Amino acid sequence: MIFSILLPKYYWFTILVNGEPSSFFKSSQGLRQGDSISPVLCILASEALSRGLNHLFAQNPDMLYQRGCKTRVTHLAYADDIIIFTRCEEQSLNKLM
Repeated sequence: MIFSILLPKYYWFTILVNGEPSSFFKSSQGLRQGDSISPVLCILASEALSRGLNHLFAQNPDMLYQRGCKTRVTHLAYADDIIIFTRCEEQSLNKLM
């Protein structure tokens, strides 16, 4: 998982290594739009987000939004879009953030 902090004109990053955040570092170079590796990075980030959401909802079943059916749907993803289903409560939204 990658976190970024906006500093004047620069982005600083940290990554989790074995569950512990690394020290912050600046990116020196990025990918150009349309680069051939961009879809791979998008898939990796989407997979990490999906697994994180599954874990969050497994640990907090009270966040589930269920409307008449027994099927448990926490989120839907297609290409670079995602829809997250949760209760419209401040506590649930804070846990998502």
